[in-house]
Amino acid sequence: MSVTPVPGSKCRAFGASVADMAASERPLPPGRRGFPVIGETLSFARNSRQFGEQRRQRYGPIFRTHLFGQPTIVMSGADAMQFVFKNEHRYFSAVWPYSTRKLLGEQSLSVQCDPTHMQRRKLLRQAFAPKVLAAYVPEMERIARIHLAKWRAEGRFAWCSRLADFTYHLACSLIVGDERLLGLADTFQTWIQGLFSLPVPLPWARFGRAQRARAELIGGIEMTVRERLRDGISPGARDALSVLLSASDEHGEKLSVKELCDQLLTLLFAGHDTSSSALASFCLLVAQHPKVLSRLRAEQSGADLDGPLAIDMVERMPYLGQVVREVLRLVPPVGGGFRTVLTPCEFAGYRIPKGWRVHYQIHSTHRNDAHFAEPDSFDPDRFGPERAEDRHTRFALVPFGGGPRICIGMEFARIEMLVLGSLLLRDYQWDIEPDQDLTIDSMPVPRPRSGLIVRFRPRAS
Repeated sequence: MSVTPVPGSKCRAFGASVADMAASERPLPPGRRGFPVIGETLSFARNSRQFGEQRRQRYGPIFRTHLFGQPTIVMSGADAMQFVFKNEHRYFSAVWPYSTRKLLGEQSLSVQCDPTHMQRRKLLRQAFAPKVLAAYVPEMERIARIHLAKWRAEGRFAWCSRLADFTYHLACSLIVGDERLLGLADTFQTWIQGLFSLPVPLPWARFGRAQRARAELIGGIEMTVRERLRDGISPGARDALSVLLSASDEHGEKLSVKELCDQLLTLLFAGHDTSSSALASFCLLVAQHPKVLSRLRAEQSGADLDGPLAIDMVERMPYLGQVVREVLRLVPPVGGGFRTVLTPCEFAGYRIPKGWRVHYQIHSTHRNDAHFAEPDSFDPDRFGPERAEDRHTRFALVPFGGGPRICIGMEFARIEMLVLGSLLLRDYQWDIEPDQDLTIDSMPVPRPRSGLIVRFRPRAS
């Protein structure tokens, strides 16, 4: 598949007329606009995966539509992922709804643009360096055991909400380093519910409630930051805030208190919703595949995991690692994203006009039979050393995105899944209750419609 930028694209910031003329000679992708004004937004919002699949069958892996008031080109496949991710800041720029930008904060990494984005990303990445991640593992295990004990006592529950409680607890402890924020769990949920809402700033509206929730969350985070600045960083501190208070960019500048609060709130969000979705998918898929479960437990028994977990122990569980990768392939927590087109370009012989939106689809790329054998099957062996399907085609497996905006906490999320997964497999049994709706709702992140009702108990010796 050819990938060719339109000549003259370097003048994108000033309305590249030469590029526009060159691009106009190429056809737009096939597709349709849909209804006036709203286009095909309703169909997309109802089920984005079904929307994409139906149109891919009709038009192919690249097609045009009209979503959220914008003409949009939808793309899937490894070549498309590579083209979009590698041309961030060159042909494309991340775009977020107004409500998301306002609620994350103007200095959030997610809404920053180049070159500020790249500078801040380098600084924030220090909180997820390998040595720092290794230091997080004991705290991950401590918090996991607290929640496992709660689930054991409860016995029967809808697991999705409990997993969200676990990932929020983990984020409060390891990102902000302050478990007092656990008292704001309901406030945090109110804030999350407004992130992709209509930006109506009335007190009773979802966005208005989320604005108040943001102010309360920022107040709690700022109190912690100022206490740390006053009292100094404890030598034994193991959290992202401690790292970021000491971090500086290449010019020796540190994050201001205001920006630090925006960044920490963004990291809380990133470390919560998608992680709980991935863990719910892991628990569901493993329970549905008894042979995989048996192999996982056999690996745990033979891995010599007595004593506290450590990063080297986590890495001694290769099959668990394969299962985690297959979960993220089959049910990626983020199914895709949007970019705005900065300058005209071409992909696969089709014109991509300046000012349009591009929607890249991760979930469709992961289900592409050109990249993975029997892609709708749950098959962790595809990532074993004999097959290594993810190594055949670059950008075929992109659960955390790619390019300059690849998820900064992807290793944090992976280790979190390995730690909880290991403890679950060794010590507990969970059975999915019958007669519940396990259909996956994909908005805002994939979760079983029923909430994943299970019976949870210790494993027999």
